Amino acid sequence: MTNVPPVGSADTPKRRFGMEEIAFVALLAPSLTTVFAGIHFDWRLAVLGILLAVGTASAALVEEFFWILLIPAVVAGVIVVVWQRRKS
Repeated sequence: MTNVPPVGSADTPKRRFGMEEIAFVALLAPSLTTVFAGIHFDWRLAVLGILLAVGTASAALVEEFFWILLIPAVVAGVIVVVWQRRKS
């Protein structure tokens, strides 16, 4: 039997980054590459790379504050439905 340290002990290797950070970097790398290609080749690629980066950052913010954003969205949806039913 091999000598495996128990989970949570001081001998277990620790990750430097979590899965969220790795995914964020994996999505930012193509956007940065596209920006650099746009600077080197065509300005439209730079715009596309900037849009990719903004989309990645906004997705990370939405994921972090999802429940805070969900409550006003549901309330607004209920208000719209009630308003439309009263109108007709």
